[in-house]
Amino acid sequence: LSVDYDGDARRVRLVRGEAVFSPAPRAGEEHRAFIVETCGGQTQALGTRFLVQRKDSDTAWVGVLQHSVKVTLQQPNSELSLAEGQSARYQRGQGIVALDDDPTQQADWAQGVLIFRNAPLAQVLQRLADFHPGLLKLIDQRQAQAPVSGLFHLDNLDAAIRTLAAERQLQVARLPGVTLLY
Repeated sequence: LSVDYDGDARRVRLVRGEAVFSPAPRAGEEHRAFIVETCGGQTQALGTRFLVQRKDSDTAWVGVLQHSVKVTLQQPNSELSLAEGQSARYQRGQGIVALDDDPTQQADWAQGVLIFRNAPLAQVLQRLADFHPGLLKLIDQRQAQAPVSGLFHLDNLDAAIRTLAAERQLQVARLPGVTLLY
């Protein structure tokens, strides 16, 4: 994060990763807007709690946990308001797209867990990789779409990987900087 507060606005730039924001509301002494910028777009809080994920240099995801936000993108020039429980993805040069994603599931990491409900194994491993050091790779692509439901604690992701491997009858190989499931 890069923070730039001045007399007019409270700006936060999400350089990489993801964050949950719960800004002080614009009331009383606080008159400045709270804005999160990333990937050529910005999300303005409208008295809210929300999550922003930077997917890559051009793509971001926004989910609203409470109240609402206004999402704007510079290229192409577009705007979308999101209410509690709604989410959207925006991509530089592509626009803003409303999604059916549940923001509370995307923010589960803020409670120290990752929760999955019938998610494809490849997607689960991709999400675990966001929090696991090194590369996490599924070699057996026949297993990629296998459904996974579970709750995994962030402070013990190695156990989560072992559990997933055992349930799918996969082997785990650990090399320096790489964990392979095959």
